[in-house]
Amino acid sequence: MSKKIWVRHSVAAACLLVCLASVHGALAASNDTATGTFSAAVYDAATEAPLEGARVTVGDTTVTTNASGRTGEIDVEGSPYTVTVTLSPFEEYTKSFATEPGARIFAAIGLTRPSFGAVSITVVDASSSKPIAGALVEIRGSDTESSEFGAASFAEVRNGPVSVWASHADYESSSGQGVVVGGETLELRVEIGPRKEDVETLAAGLALEGFIDLYGIHFEAGTDSILSASDPTLNALAELMRRAPDARYLLVGHTASGGDETDHQRLSERQVQAVIRWLIGAGIVESRLDAEGRGGSEPIAAFDSESAQALNRRIELVLVE
Repeated sequence: MSKKIWVRHSVAAACLLVCLASVHGALAASNDTATGTFSAAVYDAATEAPLEGARVTVGDTTVTTNASGRTGEIDVEGSPYTVTVTLSPFEEYTKSFATEPGARIFAAIGLTRPSFGAVSITVVDASSSKPIAGALVEIRGSDTESSEFGAASFAEVRNGPVSVWASHADYESSSGQGVVVGGETLELRVEIGPRKEDVETLAAGLALEGFIDLYGIHFEAGTDSILSASDPTLNALAELMRRAPDARYLLVGHTASGGDETDHQRLSERQVQAVIRWLIGAGIVESRLDAEGRGGSEPIAAFDSESAQALNRRIELVLVE
């Protein structure tokens, strides 16, 4: 008399539903090496969609699933035997079957994806679409720099939604969003536009965050001598302060990181004081202004490249009240 047994269990990267139909007991008893069969339906464990093209190996025989995710019946002799299912980017499924002689087994195998995927980013100029080299690219607390082709990549990023931020001293920071899928590469394009440090932009930044990093104030290398290229940002800064006559501000000087910390600290103090003097000369009341120098102790980028250090060199404007 034949029998049918349903068993449900999970193994590593798969959920297996097995239907076992044994042959007549007397036949099994008389022929322990009777040929049995194995067939499978392979699907995505997350979506339950059938998976075409999965390679199912039973002993020395390998077949490929059809558009419905199914195989035909594969002859098997002896027990136990091992079944392996592979399909990129899913995790490999392997299970050993110990069955009665002549048994016919059908398995519904759900494949799962790895917990990590990759992210590939291209950083470009928002206007020209030209690649931007040396941009700081950040994702979930990890960062890297874009290449000369504007490319940056992260090899192991946990599955789920991600935001990627790109920053550059000459550009406004911007982000791109996507969803990381295990075993796959998420490709993102992040467009960043030229940095603006006019009155409206400064006011909006202070209103949103309470502080803003200024990159348009330039000094002669290693000195506190302000270059004329700084005039647009300094004029905007002075006008911002005139429009809010009761507000007080803290200006913080930051230098490149690395090297002699004492020298960086002193340089940052001299440079921020030079900015204070410029503002006082432009008519801003001294009592509204405080200054600090922090050297290279608070870098934005941890790299030694010139573009990274350019992000670290800045004057931070903080709204006190």
